[in-house]
Amino acid sequence: MDKIKKEKCIGGCGKLSKFGRWCEKRFYDCPGYKNKIRKSIRKTLGITEYSSMSNIYRKEILWISQGKKCFNCSYNLHDYKIGPYQIHHIDGNSKNRSRKNEILLCYNCHFMTNNWGFKGRKHKKCSLKLIGEKTKQRYKTRA
Repeated sequence: MDKIKKEKCIGGCGKLSKFGRWCEKRFYDCPGYKNKIRKSIRKTLGITEYSSMSNIYRKEILWISQGKKCFNCSYNLHDYKIGPYQIHHIDGNSKNRSRKNEILLCYNCHFMTNNWGFKGRKHKKCSLKLIGEKTKQRYKTRA
C-alpha cells in the first residue's frame, strides 16, 4: 500500500492537511483561511486603526475597557447596545476619534458634561446668517 503523503494545509494555518489540501472538512473552518479573509476584509474596507472604526465597534471597545459601566457613575444595568450609553469626546471635537479622546458615558452623565451638544461653542457668522434666513422663511410661510 502506498502511504498517503501528508502536506501542510494550504490555508496557511500550518497544520497537516487531513482532507485533501485543507486541515478541516470545509475550507472556511480552517483558522488560517479565516485570518486571511479577516485581513483582506480589513484591507478592502480600510479598517486598520481605532479612529476609522464604526461607532458601534468603538462603543464596544470603550465598554470593555471601562469595565462594562459608565465612566462617571458606574451605571451598568444594560448592555452597551441597548443601554443609554453615548460616546463622549473629551475635547468637544466630534471629528477627533482618537482612543484617548473618547469615553463612554450614560445619557445623564453625558448631558451634564460641559461640552455636550452645543454647550461652550458659539455660532460662526455664516451659520448665524443661515439661521436668520431660515427663521425669515418660516414666518413668511405662516403669514
